[in-house]
Amino acid sequence: MSSNGMPGQGSMPKALVLSMDGSGLYGIASLIVLERMMQMLADDKGHPLVPSDVFELIGGASSGGLIAILLGRLRLDCATAWREYANILAHLSPVEHCDLVSHDNYATVLREVI
Repeated sequence: MSSNGMPGQGSMPKALVLSMDGSGLYGIASLIVLERMMQMLADDKGHPLVPSDVFELIGGASSGGLIAILLGRLRLDCATAWREYANILAHLSPVEHCDLVSHDNYATVLREVI
């Protein structure tokens, strides 16, 4: 163990990076696992942690990027990010005869949340 308590050699602090998956159910599953991790990392007094307290960089692609904004930039806890993510998904209407989401609707919903 290094001096910062993480595996590895040397005393240089390690940057913790979180990469979020997206695509509907995968995003929710990632948030559930992350919420459990935050519970395990909470101190003995039960002070809850949010991912932005633990990770220096939070990123993702597609809807994982949206989750990363909720967790990192907006500093939400996992349960709140899950509710907001579900809210965003519920307000997006698919374009008729296409698997894509309407760009205008997506932008409107994002503006409301952020």
